[in-house]
Amino acid sequence: MIITTFGETTSETNIDGVTQYHTYAQKLNDETNEIIYATDMHYFAADVDNLETFFESLYTAYITPIPFSADTLRGQRESLLKNSDWAVLSDSPLSDSKKAEWVTYRQALRDITNGVSTEEQALAVTFPTPPA
Repeated sequence: MIITTFGETTSETNIDGVTQYHTYAQKLNDETNEIIYATDMHYFAADVDNLETFFESLYTAYITPIPFSADTLRGQRESLLKNSDWAVLSDSPLSDSKKAEWVTYRQALRDITNGVSTEEQALAVTFPTPPA
């Protein structure tokens, strides 16, 4: 049986005079004593009556897998492209041959979602390694 437990609640008044509460909550397999999910919870007095619902929503978000898609890949790719912009700018300290390696890497990043239309394909993608 899975049970939910809450630890001792503590409170603290912040600089604005607002009381904030804190407790530790966990989901526990009662038969094996294994912790399935645990988190520190911080909340306000207005949320006291909804604490269990709030914890359940955190747990549900934790166990619900996020679909992986071409859009997810695009987001990761955009981050990698942004982080490598410096390498191809005109004032980059890299040699022309090193800049060319970065240009090739960045093109491979841009091409990474070509033909990806399913979650299975998206999960199978391997990102290129940036130049050393």
